[in-house]
Amino acid sequence: MGYRGEDLDLRTAQSWVQGSGDRGVHDTGARAVGEGAPLGVGERAPIYVDDTLLASCNHAFDVALAHRAAEVRIEHLLYALTRIDAAAEILESYGIRDASLRRESATVIASEIPIGLTNGTGKPRR
Repeated sequence: MGYRGEDLDLRTAQSWVQGSGDRGVHDTGARAVGEGAPLGVGERAPIYVDDTLLASCNHAFDVALAHRAAEVRIEHLLYALTRIDAAAEILESYGIRDASLRRESATVIASEIPIGLTNGTGKPRR
């Protein structure tokens, strides 16, 4: 499973195949020892995340797309974190009530005026 948006290169340990065009870079942006060339100007290193965060980012993207938002914003991610069971458990372990966070973030999302995307073909930015 990869990130549904096209503007970020989110990868999990399972989806990373060294030598697949990423020049062996890691999340620090540095190249791996003996692997490829350093990143050039304007190039971005992939961001390595765990499965829970990737699922949350994908859900946030879907929520932003459904609400025709111009960008995936923090309230979309907060809402998504409350909807993914593993992420909600992590929030609860830190004393954050996921039910109230879900309500509040959903209220902010619903109160915004959607942009006029053309027939659902436009996608929100990260």
